[in-house]
Amino acid sequence: MKKGLIVFSIVALFMIASCAMGQNQSDQQQADTVEILQADLSAPTETALFDPVKLSVRLTYGSEVVTDASEVDFEIWRNGDRDSGIITAAEETDSGVYTLETSFEEDGIYHVQANVTAAGSQVMPTQRIIAGDVSETELEAAEQASQQELEDEQDADS
Repeated sequence: MKKGLIVFSIVALFMIASCAMGQNQSDQQQADTVEILQADLSAPTETALFDPVKLSVRLTYGSEVVTDASEVDFEIWRNGDRDSGIITAAEETDSGVYTLETSFEEDGIYHVQANVTAAGSQVMPTQRIIAGDVSETELEAAEQASQQELEDEQDADS
């Protein structure tokens, strides 16, 4: 009888310990998934030439607004010409919102990438902007190039 009680007690202790460990792991996983640097890039998808364009990125870390980013830049390049991109520092205009005003002087497809370093993390969201008049051929070529870049990134990650 005593042996049965001892065995039962040991089994119960193991079950309680494993539940507690599982709960701690679950809490840790929740904390890990919540505490991620988020950069929400906002830019128009189309614009007329010479019109002012406001680019902005809102930074959060988990549910907290990030107001002390160590770096927030916008890089802008014409489709197919990444090497001649121009990098410009953004300015914090609102709590956790960093902005840059620019304009486009030539017809074309452009890419805007926010380069953000904050809270020990780096994120680089990108968005495409069509400035002025762009032909269907250019749009299709840009779409194919974007698709190829995604496939190349997926292959590199594998």
